[in-house]
Amino acid sequence: HDWLTGWSKLPGGAPEAHKARAILADILPQGLAFTRIAHELEWAESEARLAGIAQRKLDLPIRDLGGAPFLDALRDAHRHYGEALGLPHPAHERDQVSDSLEDFLDALRTYVVRVTAHVDRDDPATIALAEQLLAPLTGGPRRAGSPA
Repeated sequence: HDWLTGWSKLPGGAPEAHKARAILADILPQGLAFTRIAHELEWAESEARLAGIAQRKLDLPIRDLGGAPFLDALRDAHRHYGEALGLPHPAHERDQVSDSLEDFLDALRTYVVRVTAHVDRDDPATIALAEQLLAPLTGGPRRAGSPA
């Protein structure tokens, strides 16, 4: 992430900066937020991102930017992390979980976008409503009487 971010900040419209921004937007649209979820879900997110890199042949531009050692180290660390967690599950289970997880994440992203789209910064009521609707996702305050 930091390595690609560094490339993305090159000034003057450098083609490498454009390439790095495109890769970041594709594989890390929300940055590293997925690394703060449950370990098995984090691993599944990482697995999906690594599969996306391979499917969309993003390893080629990553390697063009000198990222081969990073990509190799990431794949190796991911494999060891999965082994430590007792993952991966058999391919058919993994595919079902990955599909379900991807559907869930798409629905969650859509929900967040729709909630935030209705916020008017000049209207405190819309801000309060958005905060209330997003509280379960952000760890924000809960209403009195709601379960912890």
